Amino acid sequence: MLRGLVLLIALGGCDLALGLTRDDLPPVCGPFARPSEVVFDTSTLSEVRDFSVDPTGVFGMVYANASIATGAWRGPHAVKLAGTVWTQDLARDKAILSSFDGGHVISGTEAIAWIDSARSNVMVNLLTFAGMAWSQNATDVVDPMPSGDSHIGNVITLPGGAGTTIRFAPEIAINPDPSAVNEIRILQRTPASKTWAPTMEPRYLTAAKQPINPSAGVLTADHEILVYTGKIAAQRNNRMFASRRDHSEDAYFPGVEVIIDGVPTASDLTEPWINADCSQLYFRRGDITYVTEAI
Repeated sequence: MLRGLVLLIALGGCDLALGLTRDDLPPVCGPFARPSEVVFDTSTLSEVRDFSVDPTGVFGMVYANASIATGAWRGPHAVKLAGTVWTQDLARDKAILSSFDGGHVISGTEAIAWIDSARSNVMVNLLTFAGMAWSQNATDVVDPMPSGDSHIGNVITLPGGAGTTIRFAPEIAINPDPSAVNEIRILQRTPASKTWAPTMEPRYLTAAKQPINPSAGVLTADHEILVYTGKIAAQRNNRMFASRRDHSEDAYFPGVEVIIDGVPTASDLTEPWINADCSQLYFRRGDITYVTEAI
């Protein structure tokens, strides 16, 4: 029975391409309970979006308008959880973040940030927080020359043997042609290399029979599950899918739609973020960020 269940999950991409609904296959992540709104401190943050949370659940990063002693800007801002409210983290919200067009937290001392193609110094970079300031890790540029605007999800680190590590990061390469689809990529840095390179893991998403126009993606900490949002074919709304990695082909298929109690299939869902094992899910619907727990 278990073997049959695993086979059904692995073939989720094939079944989606055949037009089956989300109820025809067991969920890969979730199903999830009715979501609740994530509360932000409106006295320091406004127009908040693109929320990310570190593994401790205490430190985060948002894209928002915020004001601190050294100035105000719209862009990535460090936040922290105070009780049940996310507020600006003055100790970590430093001005170097204002030079980036987006950012996600990795841990309390690390983040990934990007500059899009509207500016000359286009890159995706890792940042390290030390000595009360964020510094750019010049020896570990994730994507030095993205072809256009890029949006990075999370960064996961796995043991690579002999005390080394392997890192992965999903990236959405935004197509400058609005009539074309974006490309979902999974970048990897191996112990033998000092640079990041795209893998072939998302090749079936790019070549799906029904074109997938992805908007964001994140990985579980074990590299087994990809959760992403995207528009399918000519649909107008972003839907959310979860795909379990097929080890036989080392690839992710289009996957199974994520089920969230009280959220209709036709909803426009964006900006997914998950914890290590996808038992907790954050997402944006309309102008509100929500959080939900797996049932």
